[in-house]
Amino acid sequence: MVVAKTKGALVELSRAFAERLIEKTYVAILNGLPDDGGRDPETGFSEINVPVAGKEAVTYWKVLSYSKSLKAEQGFLTFVEFRPKTGRFHQLRFHASKVLGCPIIGDTENDGGTESALKFREKGMFLSATEIVIPHPTLKSMPENYEWSSTSDSSTVHFEDGVCEDDRQLMLTVKMQPPEKFMKLLAHEAKRASDKSLE
Repeated sequence: MVVAKTKGALVELSRAFAERLIEKTYVAILNGLPDDGGRDPETGFSEINVPVAGKEAVTYWKVLSYSKSLKAEQGFLTFVEFRPKTGRFHQLRFHASKVLGCPIIGDTENDGGTESALKFREKGMFLSATEIVIPHPTLKSMPENYEWSSTSDSSTVHFEDGVCEDDRQLMLTVKMQPPEKFMKLLAHEAKRASDKSLE
């Protein structure tokens, strides 16, 4: 969530969203093994360009890891990163389920109600924003001799000079680690699958 403290900042942030200057990154755990659909060898990302509710919807995505699972479709959970170029309502959920054929764990509206999906439903939704890059609403460059950053165990915030629509722009980046429950689910499912193979 981005909150503006002043009216001027709100106007600039609204403009940045309207002009698609905001970069967002999400992570999700998918139920199954998606086809990468022609991954770019340089970036590792694949592109989904499929309309949502009749409007253009573009998502870039890549696989971060796979985890064996006794409950998952095809025996695997897939940990992915999404970078939506557009921001349609439920775009990532729609693209995961309808285009990749692997719904996000916990997405009760798009998981198809399969036996596998039902086994994961009580764990909640496994989709989370992990990074946002926004142009600073008032500053165009870092003031001289000014340094600022903030880091905690779970998140990082920093400023950097960037280029935005051919103008110099001070960019604010906020990053956070995926929720702990994501790593726990992947580790738990992998351990169960490993233990079963040893029987």
